[in-house]
Amino acid sequence: MLLLARVIKDRYFAPEHGMFWGTLHDPAQRKLGSRHTDFGHSMKSLWMLYLVGQATGQADLVDFARPHVAPLLARAAQPSGCWASGLRADGKLDAGSQWWVFAELDQAAATLALREPAEAGRAPSGYVKHLPRSYACWFERFVDPKGGDTWPWVSADWTPTMFAQGGPPKAFHWKSGYHAAEHALVSLITTAGLQGERLPLYFAFVSPPGAGRAAVLLPRHHHRRARASVAQLTEAARSPRGVRADPVGARDRGRAGDMLARCG
Repeated sequence: MLLLARVIKDRYFAPEHGMFWGTLHDPAQRKLGSRHTDFGHSMKSLWMLYLVGQATGQADLVDFARPHVAPLLARAAQPSGCWASGLRADGKLDAGSQWWVFAELDQAAATLALREPAEAGRAPSGYVKHLPRSYACWFERFVDPKGGDTWPWVSADWTPTMFAQGGPPKAFHWKSGYHAAEHALVSLITTAGLQGERLPLYFAFVSPPGAGRAAVLLPRHHHRRARASVAQLTEAARSPRGVRADPVGARDRGRAGDMLARCG
């Protein structure tokens, strides 16, 4: 994990753009607007470097990622509250919003708002200031109140009637079971933490722990040893470092929808 983190940091980062290249094998692709060179992959890389550094005690990874997050959020933020997707080949902003890019920017902003030192007793403004408006954009423009689920994109010239007669397909192999579920979960638990609220979390154990026997939780981004009781798990949600829980685990990620429906 550390090897991969350092390869991403040392080889893929383009300091002149404050972003990561999407690919390295083809020099012709090291340019703006190329495949995977966008705000989404760049923010995901920063988010993961930050989390890996914290989880492993490698401060240099955290110190590398942290100062790049807020500037990238500021570049992607739009007057509508929606996130832009990236930069075009000519360097101009791609003002359309994609669901997965939106998720990555929200998750990074929410995570650092919860984990970074407070400013005058409040969450760091460089991160948290974006969330109310981006969440409003998400619920207003991406969530389909009639058909359920979320639209895959919204254009910069969005109107409330844009998808009134039907829109683009919502199915995608990286969507509901990954980015959309992760976005919902991270947004839910970080919002609870930022508001100082308790949040029950539910876990799908392969073998339920017995009385007095602690369960080892090994989520994808965080680590915590806890006993399988709602009281203790909700207490963990109040940790100043943020909620450290993945209720389904790597092998049971397909149950994320059921978990989210059960979250109180």
